[in-house]
Parts: sequence; C-alpha cells; structure tokens
Amino acid sequence: MSAPAVTLPPVLEALDRQPRAAAALAAAVPGPVHAYLLVGPAGPAKAAAVAFGAALLCPDGGCGRCRVCQRVLGGNHPDLVLVERVGASINVDQAREITRVAARSPLEGERKVLVLTDFHLVGPAAPALLKTLEEPSPSTILVVTAERITPELVTIASRCVKVEVADPGAAVVDEAFQARMAAWKAVPDRLDGTGAAAIALATELIESLDAAVEPVRARQAEEAQAAAARAKATGERANTKETEERQRREQRRARMDELRAGLVQLSVAYRDRLVAARSASEAEAAARAAATIGEAGRELIRNPNESLMLQVLFLRIGK
Repeated sequence: MSAPAVTLPPVLEALDRQPRAAAALAAAVPGPVHAYLLVGPAGPAKAAAVAFGAALLCPDGGCGRCRVCQRVLGGNHPDLVLVERVGASINVDQAREITRVAARSPLEGERKVLVLTDFHLVGPAAPALLKTLEEPSPSTILVVTAERITPELVTIASRCVKVEVADPGAAVVDEAFQARMAAWKAVPDRLDGTGAAAIALATELIESLDAAVEPVRARQAEEAQAAAARAKATGERANTKETEERQRREQRRARMDELRAGLVQLSVAYRDRLVAARSASEAEAAARAAATIGEAGRELIRNPNESLMLQVLFLRIGK
C-alpha cells in the first residue's frame, strides 16, 4: 500500500521542479527535528532552505500570505538567519559565530531557523560546529546546504536529516562547466612564450569567468522579481541595500570558485606533463609550472586583478 501524498504548503509549492525535496520538507514541517542537510546545487538548495524556513516559522505552516512568510522570503525576518561564507571556505571564526547565534533565543516566535550555506566547503571548521549539532538549543533548527558531502562534512551529515535537492537544469550547467575546465586544461598547449599568447588566453578565460556567474545572476533576477511581487502584494518595502550586497557577495564567490577550479585544472595539466616527461628538463619545467600555479592560487585571498594575474602567470609558466 503506497504512502499518502503529502500536501505542500504554499511556500513550498514554488519548488515545483524539485518534487521529492518539496515533499520531504513538507512532511517535516509539523514536527521538525533539530537539523537538516539539503544536498544539491547551491542556488536551488538555498531557495529550498529559505522556503522551508518560512514554513517552519509561519504560524500556519507556510501559508505564503502572512507577514511571517513574506518577511522570511523577503530576507528581513529576524528569526531566519542566513549564514554565507565570507571567503573561500567557512573558517573557524565563522563557525564559532554560528554557535553563538544558534544559542540565542528567538526574537519574535518560539523558534529560530539558521540557514547555513556552502557547507561542502566547511573544511577545518567542521569540529567547531559539531557541538551545536549534537547539543542544539531547543528553539533552534539548523538547515545546512551543501553541493556534495565531502569527507569533512561526513560527521556533520550524520547529525542531520538529509534531503536531496535536484535541479533539472544541472546537466546543461555541468556541460558548460566541463567545457570551461577543458579550456583551462588546454592552456599549456596554447602557450608559446609570447606576451600576445598570454594576453589572449587571459582575456578568453576572464570571459569564461563572466559566463560562470551568469546562472547566479539569472537566479538573482528571478528572486528580485519574486520579491518585488511580494512587496507589491503586501505593501512592505524590501531591504534592497542588503539584498544587493548579498547578491554581489554571491557573484564574487561564484567567480572565485570558478577561478580556483580553473587553476586546479591547469595544475593537473602540468602534473600530467610531469608524469609523461621524457627528460629531466621537461620534468623540471612541468614541476616548476605546477608550483607557480599553486602560488597564484594562494594569492587569490588578496583579491588580485584577475586579468593581470593570469597574464603574468601565463608568461611565467609559458617560458
């Protein structure tokens, strides 16, 4: 005998392209546990987490019409705390701040929801968050999102209810990503030691960084349209300055993640050359190039001029 269908709260009906995730979250609304892990593409997982948060805080379980739902979806409810990484990964200081926020009492209702994004990049900060997950405040629900479960995330994942978030457009996005990574890996074959080649390649790859951010911009445009519609329906003004700052941070993170991924592929290409080297000089050149690429990756924390950085890098490794 099949299980009865779950009726979706209106705030979760927007997840129409993710029916399994929507059904799982809807089933959790009446009696939530302390922590959930939403695994899937960053944009859809974050949208699902916020919608789930609205359902958890709404007195009617996610009606989509009340002031609580509208404020959560508009990004200005004090009991829905969205935590996004500041740099390349979630660091220990940020993890400690999450622990402090999780221990605070709700400001308006009986519970507080923390949405913690990008936890596939939790790294060494994971142990600092375990106590929060193992001994949560009774009034706090954590909703963690991650693109995948990494080794560092395994222990955290074991403390959460896992929900898979799908994205029908993922195949197209993945195909475009693979094409961009192939372009990075082909760089060694296109370098000839000239400045002209270095500039041309740097320009091409900077344009590919712009392309990588387009899906983020498209999602943000959809969010802005939805927020404008909600504001018109309720008469409430959205916090546009805060939204714009958050969107800029999201675009910057997407750009930096793409650049780091590209440098990894470039390093792999030179390590392949090292393995295939037929002379000591070839092996030395490949090893030196891989080390130089590693140095460039570490310098990204300083927010260098991307185009100039790539031009200098390509000149150095193309000799």
